[in-house]
Amino acid sequence: MTNATLAIFLSLTHAQAPSQAPSLGQSAAVLNPTSVAVDECAQIESRVTDLAGRWLASLPVQARMKAVAEFLGDEVGAVRLAAVIEIERMLRDGVRPDNALTERAAEMLGDSDPRVRMRAGRLVIDMGLTFASDGLSARLERERDDGVIDGWLDALLLAPTASAFSPASARIEDAVHGERAARLLCELVRLGSAPIDWKKRLAPALRIVADNRPTPSIALLVAQLGDEEDIVRAARLLESSDAAVRRGAAEGFLRAGDSARVLTRASDPAIAAIVIAAIANERPTPAGFRELVDFPISGELREQLHERIAEVAAKLSAAELFAADELLATARSIDARVRLRILEAGARRFTGGEDAASAAVIARLASELIAVGRRGDAVTRLEGAHPQPGTTLADALFLARLSAGRFDDAARQDPLPSRWVAAAETLARTGDESARALVDEMTLRLGARLSDDERRRLASVEAVLASAPARANDR
Repeated sequence: MTNATLAIFLSLTHAQAPSQAPSLGQSAAVLNPTSVAVDECAQIESRVTDLAGRWLASLPVQARMKAVAEFLGDEVGAVRLAAVIEIERMLRDGVRPDNALTERAAEMLGDSDPRVRMRAGRLVIDMGLTFASDGLSARLERERDDGVIDGWLDALLLAPTASAFSPASARIEDAVHGERAARLLCELVRLGSAPIDWKKRLAPALRIVADNRPTPSIALLVAQLGDEEDIVRAARLLESSDAAVRRGAAEGFLRAGDSARVLTRASDPAIAAIVIAAIANERPTPAGFRELVDFPISGELREQLHERIAEVAAKLSAAELFAADELLATARSIDARVRLRILEAGARRFTGGEDAASAAVIARLASELIAVGRRGDAVTRLEGAHPQPGTTLADALFLARLSAGRFDDAARQDPLPSRWVAAAETLARTGDESARALVDEMTLRLGARLSDDERRRLASVEAVLASAPARANDR
């Protein structure tokens, strides 16, 4: 570290936190760790890194880039580490390093300090350099520091390329790095970036690890090998005492197209999420829909189940969706809020004008929206269908407008008092609180035009509302 650099740090320290400032001798001791206890040396290095970062962050962008480039060449690892961390901060803030700084940062993959090398690996990926994955893969083959290896394997998982296959496959049997390496290989296989003969090349090592200390990603790969002995081996992993290994094996069988084997594990809570995904992907049909609705699941996975049900609903025909909603209405495990969400997901493809089935779906959706107080949404959805007079959707739109308090629009659509009274009866019967406002509006708007029979019916509505205040208010 140059005296000039030390002066910068010390001046900043005295200006901002005099009581915490290290002396020049303490900072210089970083260069000679034998002069102090190891833990004290680490504290000084941490302080230097912190001071460097604070000073860099205080500079204008262009001056900061120049200073960062200089710090990347400093002889003290703590200073170079601060420079790398500052580039990370710049990227998070949307500041793109210039070409010179980008090239200089990439050179840090060969730094003598493993902390710098580890972070530089993620940095070149985050900067989106075209050579990043290939360059990182090449260096990974020669790297020996455990922390750097783990960091680089994680970084390559963010931007996997074919060049990562060789260094990752070489570490499958490594007790420290094997799972990370296997995880990277899983992604390469999924993306189609692994060699065409990847099964032949990986099988020997995968079998050894699977038989001795299986991990989730090893199980996932073994289940895809396809040989009879490997299918038996992976089936054993489905019985593992390790829930993560069971999930890995299940995911592998799914990727290999053996969904039947996974579906037999429906009762295993550890792989329930994989099972419901298999049902949704393999059977997006009314039968699959019913399976998911009846699926015995609880806790945090219930939300995932509902998402999968909605995915299947979005693939059903209008007639199938209407029947599916009938099923949801009687399902004890599905509440009204979830039922509406699923119905909305399925109804997005329909306007209501396609055919009678789609009209029935949209009318049902509008009714459910009104029931949960989303009256304006019901009106918007129905108006988008442009219903013809006398149709089911036109009737639904009239009721929605009245419940939403859009009385002028409703009057233009249908001014007959008898229709308004019938709507009030419907809303009161369902306990919809909007019935009260509608009765008040009818008294003012239609008073003299109401027939004796309509007055009696309206009085009955008022009696119903008066006798059930709690139910109306709960809506």
